[in-house]
Amino acid sequence: MKLKFQKELKGGKPTGFAEKILAGLYIKAKNSKEKELLKEWHQRMAKKQIIEPFLNSIPDRYKRFPPKYHTIRSLKSPIDIGDDIEYCIAVSKSKYVEFAPSKKVLSIQYLRVQKELKEGTIHWGLDISNDKETWFFFYDDIQQLALNNGFDTAEGLLEYLIPEMPEEGKALEVKKKLVHWTNLSYPAQALEDVNSDIAEK
Repeated sequence: MKLKFQKELKGGKPTGFAEKILAGLYIKAKNSKEKELLKEWHQRMAKKQIIEPFLNSIPDRYKRFPPKYHTIRSLKSPIDIGDDIEYCIAVSKSKYVEFAPSKKVLSIQYLRVQKELKEGTIHWGLDISNDKETWFFFYDDIQQLALNNGFDTAEGLLEYLIPEMPEEGKALEVKKKLVHWTNLSYPAQALEDVNSDIAEK
């Protein structure tokens, strides 16, 4: 299934999504053969000026393009576990090109985001679920969630998901799919249960 990724956000800011996805795939590559394949994809895309070339140093590469490990999609998206992802980036308003080797969807989680305006101050809420039925407060690092999704800041990700401003005293809410192509996932259980699991280990 084709997954389309934006090259720019509203306002013209580059997302770096293609570069970040390639960086993440390289980090998670299982062997040297897979890494060589990713290098070939990167060199081909950079030569076509579809993506920016990485510099030679590993620190520079991941400082400029922190790895992106998942994508957030509409609940209406038909993508499901086991589907093959074709990573596509926009090169014009109507044309997309594939920029990385395909990967399978390994898992899907769900996010519920709330944005409320109280006395002129915005308050955010974030919950996570594995089944869309049972929701838990997202107590993990929201900043890391944002980075893993290709955003610089937690606020940038949240504003991307709900850009509208709610009326005073009212809240806006959206639910989204969190699509994973690596074994990364976030705890979707009560905090005391996670603390108990950690203690047992």
